[in-house]
Amino acid sequence: CSWLAALKDVSDYDNGAGHRTRLVIGMTHQSRLYCHDRLLADAASSFVLSIPHKFLCYATADAHCKLRFLPLSELVNFDPFMGSDENHVLEGYEPRNVERGTRLVAVLPKHPDAILQMPRGNMEGVYPRALVLPYVMSKIESGNYGKALTVMRRQKVDLNLIVDLNPTHFLEHGVWSFLDQVKKIDYLNLFIATLQDINITQWKYQVPEWFRSKSNNDDEEEGVATNSSDFDYTTKVNQVCQKLRDIMIQAERDGQTKGGRIISDGHFLLPILSTFAKENPPQLEAALSLIQTNAIANQPSGGRKPPLFSEKAQSSIQYLAFLANYELLFDTALGMYDFDLARAVARNSQMDPKVYLPLLKRLKSLPEIYARYEVDLRLKRYESALSNLAKSGEQNESLEGASPSGDDDVIFG
Repeated sequence: CSWLAALKDVSDYDNGAGHRTRLVIGMTHQSRLYCHDRLLADAASSFVLSIPHKFLCYATADAHCKLRFLPLSELVNFDPFMGSDENHVLEGYEPRNVERGTRLVAVLPKHPDAILQMPRGNMEGVYPRALVLPYVMSKIESGNYGKALTVMRRQKVDLNLIVDLNPTHFLEHGVWSFLDQVKKIDYLNLFIATLQDINITQWKYQVPEWFRSKSNNDDEEEGVATNSSDFDYTTKVNQVCQKLRDIMIQAERDGQTKGGRIISDGHFLLPILSTFAKENPPQLEAALSLIQTNAIANQPSGGRKPPLFSEKAQSSIQYLAFLANYELLFDTALGMYDFDLARAVARNSQMDPKVYLPLLKRLKSLPEIYARYEVDLRLKRYESALSNLAKSGEQNESLEGASPSGDDDVIFG
């Protein structure tokens, strides 16, 4: 062989089925790649034995050129005489198509990055899925959520993997570290927005057996398989949102996260709104109440502008209107019988002022309880409407001075 690489001790990769203590990889002048006396590929242009990533990486030189990544644990225990059931080992993990004539130059030890030399002679750095997925899985398993999320965002890996790899551990222990490490609010909002009530490790990013075995050996009680099988993924979004929200609210009360990171009042306002909007069903009334409470608390003394029309309150409402259907958000504000809040919501949505301004003007001109009756009737809350109508009659509320109803469609939709 003209090109050799070796691993002196394979005990970390041997499951007991192998009989070798070393691993020797070689490539001949005829571009044949061997592991000891076993032929791995009859047309390979180059290879790298990456110990940090635990892969034998090589580029093929046949009609359909690929980068292949053979896990060392499977390669050490591979028996070529076991038949077709073992042939998948030679396919490797997440092979990647490359241009014909490409050579593999290096695999960076601390990053999921491979350096390729293209047929034209130029060098390119790529992030193969075979390197990225185990890298982020290992970061998640070790609790390094900040680094994992940064890489996943850059490489367009579904952020649900942060939860799905070990959901029970994440909710019980990891969520505090997650909030400590993810300092950018936009990243938190992105994470919450991508949550889905599915387990992506069952179809999109299946956890390889060699990675699963390593995780279970590190901690059998907190292994991927143990906790994932017992978790109810149909309520995953609500569970994660509620847990994140509770911790963020507690952190704002304490003025710091559990890890000691100092935060200002209202620091987590947008992520908290995201958790309300993401839940099923959306908790829009609670989200609007939070915006209103925050606006009143931060109103400067002697200020003439209404609290809900401050810059921060307006931007919060705009963000919530982006997350939720603006008509539903307006109806929710009306259902709270707070017409100033409803006006602030409508002002920051796509609603026509010719529609909502006459409606709000009439409702504000009505007696309080009778106005609630008309709101309930508009929202088809008939039991509450009947109750408010009875209360209005008991208190002898007068409709004198009320604005005319105008078009019924404006009032009752």
